[in-house]
Amino acid sequence: MNNTQISLQKRMIAIFLIIATVFFVVIIRLGFVQFVSGSWLQAQVSKQWMRELPLSASRGIIYDSNGNILATNYSTYDIYVRASMVEDAVEVA
Repeated sequence: MNNTQISLQKRMIAIFLIIATVFFVVIIRLGFVQFVSGSWLQAQVSKQWMRELPLSASRGIIYDSNGNILATNYSTYDIYVRASMVEDAVEVA
């Protein structure tokens, strides 16, 4: 073996070690996110999915020229459903 082949082998080993180290770090990070931060992340997701939205301000009643009400305000509530999360559409409906 000459110097060129030994140098090439050293470079290949160095590249392999770098790739293996990066892979190991990624696996450790994924394990940390899954097992250590999992419950905290699940709580954050729950806060995003289920939240109260403020009711908009009343806009006032609109009358026609005879004094009849054309438009008024009613307090209503909206419910949103994520279709991808529904397993039994008939029961949800």
